[in-house]
Formats: sequence, structure tokens, C-alpha cells
Amino acid sequence: MKGLILVLMVSWITHTSFAQDTIYVNKYTEWVNKENAIEYAVATKIGQEQIKVKYYALDGKLKRVENYQVYNEKQRIRNGNLVQFYPDGKRRREEIYDKDQCVEGKLWAEDGSELPFKPYYKAPEFPGGKMNFARKLAATIQYPSEARQQKIEGRVILQFIIDLEGRITNPEVLVSAHPILDEAALNTIKKVSKKSVWTPAKIEGESIPTYCVMPAHFRLP
Repeated sequence: MKGLILVLMVSWITHTSFAQDTIYVNKYTEWVNKENAIEYAVATKIGQEQIKVKYYALDGKLKRVENYQVYNEKQRIRNGNLVQFYPDGKRRREEIYDKDQCVEGKLWAEDGSELPFKPYYKAPEFPGGKMNFARKLAATIQYPSEARQQKIEGRVILQFIIDLEGRITNPEVLVSAHPILDEAALNTIKKVSKKSVWTPAKIEGESIPTYCVMPAHFRLP
């Protein structure tokens, strides 16, 4: 008997609040120690749901400025302007993001001539869209009989990584509803991950690993 309703298929972890942080970052945008970093970032919260992050080369030159709705160690949701610079300070690109999707932008060569535009960041994609992934999950999961008998309902939030090859790895329960429901949800994502391949997220055309979360509601008929 099917009993899982996916209220929100894929979303991102809510950010923790901060006033201002200095963060060292590697080429995959992962937070690392200074010895493994290629740049550092200074993040400033400028509104209830807006975070401005300035990225600098290790020599202190400003590389780009990005605006986020969520910015923490595992998750980034770009929302607003992104401006990137050449080492001499000239603008390289200007983009606008809406909920992690680039909606418009321009790209320039060092001499100021305009280049064919390619977005700085591209979010991970699933063939047929996120709803197709949701359908695969809904078709796979079974409401545990023990949970039905005990009338157990609730929401399980799973976290997983879409790796450089687009595979789902490291699934785990982020927010528990009940051990029985947790296990059912976790087993489902493991089954689906064996047959499901995403197009990984990319930064300037290079694949990067991405953390995702999947909230799922178990509701009895």
C-alpha cells in the first residue's frame, strides 16, 4: 500500500544565522582549512533572508560578489546578483539568480568585448525534471505495515549528495519522524539511487558535488 506523500521533493538546508564570517573555500566551494583553499569568502547577513558573500583570492584581490538566500557549510541557494571580476578589477560577468537558477546574465572578455554567455553556476538537474524524480520515489516506497498498524505518521527529512558523476551518495536521515518511517524513507532513496543519475551541478562548466535534502510526509489514508 502506497502511503508516502512528497510535499517538497528537493530543497536546501536552512542556513544558520551569523553576523559576519571569514570562510576558506576550495574549487568545489566546500569549506576547508586555509592550507587547502583557493580563495576565501566574507559573508554578511544583510536582511532576514539575504546574505552577501564576497570572495577573494588568497592574495586579497576581490574575485566576485554573490547574493544568497541560504549560505552555510553544506548548502548554497543563490538569489540575487552575482558579479565576477578579472584580477585587474575589470568586470568579467554579471548575472541574476532566482532560487538558485540563473535567469539572465552577461559575460565579457578582458578587453571589454562581450562573449557568448554561460552561467557561472548551474544547479543539478534530473532527467525529466525534479517531479520525475519525485515520481520515482513515490513509485518505490511502501508504507511500513508496522507503522500502519500503530497509526504512525510523520515527516522524514533525508540528506544526500549528488556527486561529480551525478550519483546519489551518502544518504542519511537529517530530521527523524520515527525509526520505522526513517528506515523506510532511507531504504527508498538507496533503491532509487541505484538507477537514478543526475546531471551534476557545475561551476564555470566544471562538475561539483552538491548537498540536497528531501522532506517526505508519511500520511495514512
